[in-house]
Amino acid sequence: MQKTFEKVKQLTDSIHETAQKMPPKQESANKDTDLELTRKDKAVDPIKVLPLRRIRSRAKPQKKWEKERAYDNEYVVGILENKVSPTEGAHFWKNNYPGDDYCEWQIPPNIAVAIPRHVANHLHEKIKYHTFKYKETPPANQIVDQFKEKFDYDQTYDRMTFSPLRAF
Repeated sequence: MQKTFEKVKQLTDSIHETAQKMPPKQESANKDTDLELTRKDKAVDPIKVLPLRRIRSRAKPQKKWEKERAYDNEYVVGILENKVSPTEGAHFWKNNYPGDDYCEWQIPPNIAVAIPRHVANHLHEKIKYHTFKYKETPPANQIVDQFKEKFDYDQTYDRMTFSPLRAF
């Protein structure tokens, strides 16, 4: 036990001596430019998202949509932002053209991802919700689940948005 203690003490003493011999850290005169350089050097690589599962289509892909299909299947880079629940990603099933496989997609939020263009368009344009208001105010003694009043469209809100990166 005593020998082990002496070895540990020698090692710590040698580390302490080495640390004292080191020159003091020199700080840069221009800290702002150093920070900008480190931020520019560290480019974030996007995560390529693939479908979790596929359901094969029985229909045959039509030749008249080959160019559109190729364009829509190109991968684009962006960030999914959930405005309702910021930590929740998107999970949905989607196919693009008749004859395409029906694919299950799970997109993580708030990080750079590479996804097909048709999935990005779906996330950017289609994931919304609507609010409604009464045309007439309901009576105070209304029973729950007994709606007799008419509703009217109030507003549309984006639930999620997909913001492209490196688009220009």
